[in-house]
Amino acid sequence: MQCLSGINPRTVRNFPIQSTRSKILHVAGVLAERRGFELVAPIHDALLAEGPLSDSKTCRARSIN
Repeated sequence: MQCLSGINPRTVRNFPIQSTRSKILHVAGVLAERRGFELVAPIHDALLAEGPLSDSKTCRARSIN
């Protein structure tokens, strides 16, 4: 990675984290589709899915913080 002089060091350290997060979200989307979830959109660090209310007990949101 080539960096311009004077670049913020946090930017350089954050790049691999953000690119890895991007791949993880991509894989999560692929796996969700394969398991029958109807994905509406990716939203920042999450996937928005849609489905019948009757399925809400078998499908629940999980947050990783």
